[in-house]
Amino acid sequence: MVLDTVIFDMDGVIADTEIIESQSLEKLLKEYGKTPQYQKNGLIHIIGLAGDKSWIDFKEKYELSDNISILRNRKREIFEQIIKQELKPPNKKYVRPPEVASSEFLYKVLSKYNP
Repeated sequence: MVLDTVIFDMDGVIADTEIIESQSLEKLLKEYGKTPQYQKNGLIHIIGLAGDKSWIDFKEKYELSDNISILRNRKREIFEQIIKQELKPPNKKYVRPPEVASSEFLYKVLSKYNP
């Protein structure tokens, strides 16, 4: 299979994955026997925080013993499992992101490159 078009969504414009990030963290915490604490927006994490600092804070907040790389990798595995379970492609050509900001716009763009 040769790809002629790839769309990167680096900041959540096309796909809002914050809910899936939060679900991933919730499952991770439950694996460690911890009770998730939700922000006012209903998410576990703070939007916009990333990198080691956010993981250090997360680890301290929930008193997790594993190192950051183990936690990060396990959360990524859970995230990918959720994506695979939740995504339902509308047809063979496209895979719809979990929370599409404007599906009509996305399909318009994709149809130009893959009619």
